[in-house]
Amino acid sequence: MQTFKITKNGRDLVTGLTKEQAIEKLFTTVEDFSNGYIYDNEAETIYHEVDGKVVAEKGDESVRAGDNYFEIESEN
Repeated sequence: MQTFKITKNGRDLVTGLTKEQAIEKLFTTVEDFSNGYIYDNEAETIYHEVDGKVVAEKGDESVRAGDNYFEIESEN
């Protein structure tokens, strides 16, 4: 079975996930590991706290949050 990981700027944050788990966990990971980016679970988006700009929507496999880049990658 293929597994996936979530990275921040190329460094592993969460490993051993299915694709579905990685997609579900990406936004909460971005919120936990970035400053000023908030996960809105009702709208299923990530937005910048100060200007309200949406930087990612549900289903995205990567997020640019300021200087940080979060991505879902295959572990295999």
